[in-house]
Amino acid sequence: MTGDEKKVSKTKDLTPSFAFDVALNDRVKRVNTEGCCGVIKELRQEVTGSSGETANRAWLCKVQWDNGTFSYYSPSQLEKVKV
Repeated sequence: MTGDEKKVSKTKDLTPSFAFDVALNDRVKRVNTEGCCGVIKELRQEVTGSSGETANRAWLCKVQWDNGTFSYYSPSQLEKVKV
């Protein structure tokens, strides 16, 4: 396996098993708000809950906003910007 094939395999393993309304490199804004738009730079899973249980996981989107800042949002909190 070459280095490129390893990267592709790793990326495929991290792809969510269900469909989101948003995807990597989509232009998005927050749902029901006005303001800055941004681009999804990363999708990742985070452990949720505080009792030490690691089985509960949620998907988070890392968004780079037009003003240069980064934020993490749940995919349900984002919607695609209509071009």
